[in-house]
Amino acid sequence: MRKVISVVLMAVMLFSMTACAGKSPMETTSAPAGDTQAAVEETYPAISVYENGEGVKRAFRMFPYYWLTDEAFEATCEGLLKYGDVVDEVTLFCDNMHTPYMPEDELTEYSTILNVRIAKLKELGFSSVGINMLPTLGQGDYGTGWLTTAPYQTAVGHDGATSVNQACPRAPGYLEYIAHKYEVYAATDPDFIWVDDDFRTPDKTVDYFCFCTNCVDTFNQKYGTQFTRETLVSALERNDEEGQDLRRKWSSYNLEAYENIMAIIADAVNRVDPEIDMGLMVVHLQANAYTLSDYRGMAEALRAKMVRPGGGVHDETTANSILSKIFGVTHQ
Repeated sequence: MRKVISVVLMAVMLFSMTACAGKSPMETTSAPAGDTQAAVEETYPAISVYENGEGVKRAFRMFPYYWLTDEAFEATCEGLLKYGDVVDEVTLFCDNMHTPYMPEDELTEYSTILNVRIAKLKELGFSSVGINMLPTLGQGDYGTGWLTTAPYQTAVGHDGATSVNQACPRAPGYLEYIAHKYEVYAATDPDFIWVDDDFRTPDKTVDYFCFCTNCVDTFNQKYGTQFTRETLVSALERNDEEGQDLRRKWSSYNLEAYENIMAIIADAVNRVDPEIDMGLMVVHLQANAYTLSDYRGMAEALRAKMVRPGGGVHDETTANSILSKIFGVTHQ
């Protein structure tokens, strides 16, 4: 079924990553020029930041449509070789849907083909070839009714709405599955793996998650409370000091879940190949107004060596939208 989907997905994105290894560092703090690298490393121990013009890496990302079949991949390679002088790095999306669960037979099929494609691209002379995990937490219920339903606890919203495929970030079955999925793809011999920017709420099919029984119970155990989903939501909406304090605890609780997933991913990849570089994609802060953002903590938990700021504007249909993206990126 995912092969059918991939035929529809024709968009290839060219984008620049300004956090790529091996280039000149830029000053990101008020430290003297000579202390810039030390200042950057102190702020983000595992991450380097690089200057536009000197440290921009021209990375070419492609959906499975461009590599899944032999015919498509041959055409892609022909284009890359023809215009290869403008491509420094090749990134292959290892999925084409925003739902994290993939049945084992499909996961095996995709990873087997991906292993062959990565080897071929390296053979053709592309020294940096990696993968982009499009769905980790998930971005909604795409393909409901014909995609395989996730076998673990899915996200529950503040109103009790339950997702079909969007993961609960604390579900034991999900955490086991996502570790397995990253292990499988790490074995395809990529130079790097990007974790995409789907760690955000709202902007999902089920907004303001997760209020499943396990998440509420775990919150109660952590803070000594006795909330149900309904009473927790009501308390979170209180516009007084007690409500504000509870919202801070709830936000912190959710951020801890995100960072735990990052650590699980890092451990999974490290078990397969410690030399694989990890990258974290982040998004504009508006998308995290509910959970808030701790990109530093997430990057450190992932042991990321690369970070890509972003958020929308994948084409030029609305030219002035690039202004909002520039503004958002500066905040990230």
